Amino acid sequence: MNKRGFTLIELIIVVAIIGLLAAAAFVAVDPAKRIGKANDATRWADITAIADAIMKYTVDQNGTLPSGVSSAVADTTYLLTVAGGSVTGKYCDALGSSTYNGLNISGDIVSAYIATMPIDPEVTISIANASSTSYYIVKDSNGRIKVGACNESDYATASIYVQR
Repeated sequence: MNKRGFTLIELIIVVAIIGLLAAAAFVAVDPAKRIGKANDATRWADITAIADAIMKYTVDQNGTLPSGVSSAVADTTYLLTVAGGSVTGKYCDALGSSTYNGLNISGDIVSAYIATMPIDPEVTISIANASSTSYYIVKDSNGRIKVGACNESDYATASIYVQR
């Protein structure tokens, strides 16, 4: 009896080889873009967490925003910092300037509403200085809060933001 066809072992080996080739091609196709997209996903999660923490604080405080945000000048961009103070340098060029006032809201929201103040995945800062987290906040004249990311992998403008 002469059987023609493939054995189960042969089929499994062929499927495994195709899987390995597909994985290699997947990794080889623009890994920098994949890393950029992963960083953008982290930025979205961070700014959403910050905005949600601010809103939870506001609800718990009967409509009062965190102290730094409530005293912020309307329609002025502030860079969120870990130590406060003035922030200069190329922290948020996508917004059109390189010098902003720093705003530290960590004391109001960290530990009670968010575990730590998020920092952009491409930024390394020291807690001892007033370096920017590379996230910004703007309060408009109606009291709406906009929290955004200064950096983005694909665009020259800072288009990653949430409003509450």
